[in-house]
Amino acid sequence: MEIRFNGQKETVDQEISLFEFFVLQGIDPKAGYIAAAVNEKIIKRSEWPLIFLKNSDRVELIHAVQGG
Repeated sequence: MEIRFNGQKETVDQEISLFEFFVLQGIDPKAGYIAAAVNEKIIKRSEWPLIFLKNSDRVELIHAVQGG
C-alpha cells in the first residue's frame, strides 16, 4: 500500500492506523507540538488510533513553530 507522507511516497505492507504510521516513521504521536491531516482534513489527535490509512492516502504532519 502506498501512502504520500509530507509529499514523499511511503510503502506499508499492512493496514495501519494513523497513530501506528507515525510510530513507524519514528515520530512520537504524543508530542504536543504536532497536528495531522489526511487527504487535507485535519484529524483530531484522539482519532489517530481509529483512522486507518488506505492506499493513495495523503498524510501531512504539521509542526507548530514559535516565532515573532
